[in-house]
Amino acid sequence: MSLRSCLFGGLVVTGLVAGSAMAQPEGDWTADLVVEHAALSRTALDDWSGAGLQVGYRNADARLTWGRAEWSRRFGTQDVFLQAGLQDQFAGGVASVALGSAFGGDFREDVDLRLAWTRPAWRPAQGTGGTDLDLTARFADYGDGVVTVLAPGLVHYLAGHDAWLSVSPIFVRASGGDWESGLALRGDTALGANWRIRSGLSLAPDIEAGRVARTRSVEFGVRRAFGPDREIGWTVSQVDRSGSYARTGIALSLRQRF
Repeated sequence: MSLRSCLFGGLVVTGLVAGSAMAQPEGDWTADLVVEHAALSRTALDDWSGAGLQVGYRNADARLTWGRAEWSRRFGTQDVFLQAGLQDQFAGGVASVALGSAFGGDFREDVDLRLAWTRPAWRPAQGTGGTDLDLTARFADYGDGVVTVLAPGLVHYLAGHDAWLSVSPIFVRASGGDWESGLALRGDTALGANWRIRSGLSLAPDIEAGRVARTRSVEFGVRRAFGPDREIGWTVSQVDRSGSYARTGIALSLRQRF
């Protein structure tokens, strides 16, 4: 087995699992379902499609364990990717580890190891808001060597508002290659009691089937809560892969707490 990939799994899947690492679901069990499709331009390659299901359990000590299965169809072939993860309190913050594999798939990772840690870096003496330090690392093996992704960052929570902004430099090293770097900006805010919107901009290297290329990507998402236990989301994204193709995608997601 070789080692494989980090930082989101398709823009939305990442948004479902990540977002605010400090947030905790109200129920013990949580199920996340996402279905996505992307149209490719400037290429003769087939369009992308995929679906993912994640089920997690949080115990009385706030420890979260979860498993995930993803089906993807790209480049005329399809892969199934399985992943398991653990999230718990660690060193004054929240740490998580996830391990996954496509078990010899055509374009997904042979082995994917992801590590993350978020902890408060600053809090005001009075009132709400503050800043968190967020550290993320990914080690991915696509069969021809390990690709490394490092993404330290800051997440700032706006005082008096249910909103946050994040900035993260991204460093990527292909197997046997030099380091490349870029920057990602994201934001999330509540609109009333039931709606949230999220947007992001990334000018950073990206990994696809083990190959690293410069990309420019934007995304915009809307989430709607239906009571305390159900949430539906829509995300539109556009990714321009330098020297290759552009990808425009839409993803629909459902989160259910039990």
